[in-house]
Amino acid sequence: MIREFHLADWFALGNAACSTGALFSTMSYLETDPVRHIYIAGSLIIATFVFDILDGRIARWRQKSSQQAMRCATVSGAANSISSALHSIRWCCFMLSPAH
Repeated sequence: MIREFHLADWFALGNAACSTGALFSTMSYLETDPVRHIYIAGSLIIATFVFDILDGRIARWRQKSSQQAMRCATVSGAANSISSALHSIRWCCFMLSPAH
């Protein structure tokens, strides 16, 4: 299976790893509340965006795509959507809290 990997597949795996890490970091923030988890999640979301761009450009440049890259893109897209939704929910709860 490793022999079948293309260069773009490694960037797709980086994309999926960063988006999953952002999701877990956001969940850690919701559970424990240190702000550093939000900073980590935000930087991982930016890294996911960069990996996604590089993955697509490399696949088009080399004119090769794979099923593995498509699966990783699906997983990372779902994790990014969930992480962004959790960010939004936390922000709304913070803004609507009576202490604020």
